[in-house]
Amino acid sequence: MKQLPRSPFTTPLSGSARETELRIRSIFQWGRQRPPLWAMVLIAALILTCGGLVSCHLRQQGPSIEMDVQFYDTSENYIEIPVLVMPDSAETTQGITDINAALAELKGEYSSLLSALESDSALCVSNSVFFENRCLLYPTETNRYLSLLFFRDEFKTDLSTAHLTSFVYDKENCMQITLDDALALAGKTEAGLCQSLADQFDPTLGQDIPGSDLCIQNQTLEAFRMKADGQPIFYLTARSDDRDDLNSDFISGADHIYIWDDGSFTLYNQYTPKLEPLVPTEECLSLQPPLYCQWYFDG
Repeated sequence: MKQLPRSPFTTPLSGSARETELRIRSIFQWGRQRPPLWAMVLIAALILTCGGLVSCHLRQQGPSIEMDVQFYDTSENYIEIPVLVMPDSAETTQGITDINAALAELKGEYSSLLSALESDSALCVSNSVFFENRCLLYPTETNRYLSLLFFRDEFKTDLSTAHLTSFVYDKENCMQITLDDALALAGKTEAGLCQSLADQFDPTLGQDIPGSDLCIQNQTLEAFRMKADGQPIFYLTARSDDRDDLNSDFISGADHIYIWDDGSFTLYNQYTPKLEPLVPTEECLSLQPPLYCQWYFDG
């Protein structure tokens, strides 16, 4: 008689009765056997990893920007105020609620002006309040952060600088990032940044004015935004003037905006005829309809 080949996938019944009983019992009881410990650990690790990836993806699904106010006229009144909106599948977080509340307050500061500008009678009034009022939005986004930076200015007759406002949302932790949070990330303090600004610019002030003693004064940290590397860029305002106006008034003085990035400051000159973008054009988000930062600098 031909002998059948042996296979690990077969159960021979030609052995002893005891062996046959054990094999049949094993077949019917296989589901009750506990899998090896290493297999259980590996499966648990895979489940946790997949769950973490899904959770991370959901946390980083940030809000979109919708314009609440987008007003432009021929008198160079430009007002841009957005609102943050979460996707339909995601719940509005506390961070989004906080930022939208602050944006509503910002809108309230311009409500009277907008009401006047939108009425026909206001356009005929030759009052400076109706010219060159600006609240310009510079939105940027990284994998983790959404930053809303505002350049805010109004018509002036002297060299008084604009001011800056910012709101930053952390998509990973679903929270608003404050100036204090940004300072902690950079390992800086407001006092330290203000002193660094004076240290960098004081030696260069008045070099072409013999006998002058000029300095940086009234430094104020006003805003920030987040870069792709997770570090902040800070925006400060300060005044360049005589150290002692009463005894040596060499210049009338002017307020300026200074931008701190990676350890040093650059001067943002808002008094030039051709204004430069506050944020590099390639870093700003493109919205529809386009913002001032999209259409103005493109001519």
